[in-house]
Order: sequence, then structure tokens, then C-alpha cells
Amino acid sequence: MELEHAIGRMLMLGFRGASMDDPRTREDIADLKKAHAGGVILFDRDLGTGGDRNIRSPEQLKELIEDLRHELGRELIVSIDQEGGRVARLREERGFLRSIAPSEIGRQDDSLAQTHARDEAAQLGALGINLNFAPCVDLAINPESAIIAKKGRSFSADPSIVNACTSAIIDVYQNRRIRCCIKHFPGHGSTTGDTHDGLVDITGTHQPEEIEPYAELLRRFGDSICVMTGHLMHRDRDPEYPASLSHAITTGWLREELGFDGVIVTDSLDMGGASIDGAPLLAANAGADILLYGNNTPTGFIEGMATKMHRELLAGIEPERAFEAAARIERAFR
Repeated sequence: MELEHAIGRMLMLGFRGASMDDPRTREDIADLKKAHAGGVILFDRDLGTGGDRNIRSPEQLKELIEDLRHELGRELIVSIDQEGGRVARLREERGFLRSIAPSEIGRQDDSLAQTHARDEAAQLGALGINLNFAPCVDLAINPESAIIAKKGRSFSADPSIVNACTSAIIDVYQNRRIRCCIKHFPGHGSTTGDTHDGLVDITGTHQPEEIEPYAELLRRFGDSICVMTGHLMHRDRDPEYPASLSHAITTGWLREELGFDGVIVTDSLDMGGASIDGAPLLAANAGADILLYGNNTPTGFIEGMATKMHRELLAGIEPERAFEAAARIERAFR
């Protein structure tokens, strides 16, 4: 594999439009193709315009995904945020299955988690989606957390409940050959801050038990799952960079201390918490394998972002780092 293709495998971006008949879609896919991008992320809403983004109906979405793979290659990773409840891109009013919030599942038992996951995974598999940025393993430690607890994204404040529910979900997804990506390492549930708006400092609030779901799920599932790093500042671990851009946290803590050798994905690098010059290169050098850029913010879509990221990485990344990341991605999604 040539270096430019290895770098491309690391790129996962959002795009505009719901059909290849849309000139914006064709323009964005051409940019992704030029950058040899290895993945895309799907959204239901466009935060810049307030209108639809990529998802209108099951039939439309299946056709779009087939067209994407025709244009960008059969090995394309097609990802989505389908946690359930408030964070679900496939909505019932558009003809998709009703999704259940993790908080509701956690109040019952892991049999509901398994049943719901079975339906959800079947739906994603039928559409052609092969990576779900779920389950969220953040603990609901802080009930005032606007982005986690108040949105019902956590199964529980109890790590044993989180472990039971998420293990049941991952088992089901793996039987469908769909990758799960647990998030947001090293834990977003103790703070009231929102990384969509800016960098969130968890140094004084982060609790040791927030690592328990990662330790347990990595022990059980190993490299067959992915892990998403958050734009979370833990100054006891790295006084300069958030987890998503930190070598000390991404490589030192997650890889070396917890022994994870699977695919690491950054939270979206267009979020306020990652608004640092050179963020994609910092994330890659920190040890992230997939650099996620949703390109979906209230300030609007940035054209040509895939080729821009590719140029920056080509100019600055150590070739060994790119080949290592590409190899991990190939192993995970072959």
C-alpha cells in the first residue's frame, strides 16, 4: 500500500446530500475519492442549514450507501451514531425502527439491551452500515451533565450495569459483523461541560470507576471493538492536550496501560473541543487510527476538507504511523 492510500484509510468524513443526483453530494464524494478516504459518517440533520442531511427513508439510505461503495470502493466504512433515544440518526418518523434510550435500558435488564440490539443491528446491517459509534459507556456520575445524563445517553452510574448492558449489545452486533465503537475515553459522565462547544476539563471530576467499562469490555472483546477518544482534558495525564490529541492518553493510557491494540477513533475533529491548529496531525501522532470529521456544525460545511486533511497528514505524519493505522483498520474491517 502506498503512503497516500494509507493516509486516506485514516480519514472518515461527513458529506452533504442524500442522493448522487444531488450536485453537492457528487462534489463531496469527488473530494473524498481524491483523498482516498476510507470512511464516511451519516447524519440525519444538517446543523448548518437546519434541513435534512443524508437520511430520508430506509429505501433512500440503502441506495445511497450502495452508490457510495460503488464510487469509493467496496471496503468503504459507513458509520453512524445510533446510540438510541436522543442520539439516533435513524428516526421512527422517517420509517426506521423506534430506538430506546440507554438510560431506559439500564433501568431494566440486559435482556432488553439484547432484544433492542438485535433489531437495531439487523436494521443497520440491511442498510449496509458497518460501524456504529455506540454503545456509550460513560457513567451517569453527574446528573447535571447536559450532554450525557440529561440526554439519557448513559446506561447507569453503576459500572456493573453499564458492563452488562454494553456486553449484551456488542455480542449481538458482532454476530451481525458490525463493529461497535465504545466512547468517550477516558469518560465524559462526571462533568457538565459539552465538547461540542469547547474543550472540557475533567481533571477534578474524573473518577477511577469511569475506566472500569473500558477495562472490562477490552478484556472481554479485545481488538474486535473500536474505542473513541473524547476532547477531554485530564491534566494529571497530559497538561497540554485533550485525550483525542494526546499521545500520553491515547497511546500511554489506552494502548499501553489497558493493552488495547484495536482501532482508535477520534471524536469529531470539527467540534469545539478540538479547535486546535493541526488537530488531525496531532491526533494521528497521538495514536488515533481513524480521524473523524463530521463536517456538520452550525457554522456550515467546509468544502474540500478531505483533501485538505490528506495534504496536512502527507506533509507531517511519519510513514510508519500511517501504515500502522491502515493495517489496524484493514484487520478490523476486512
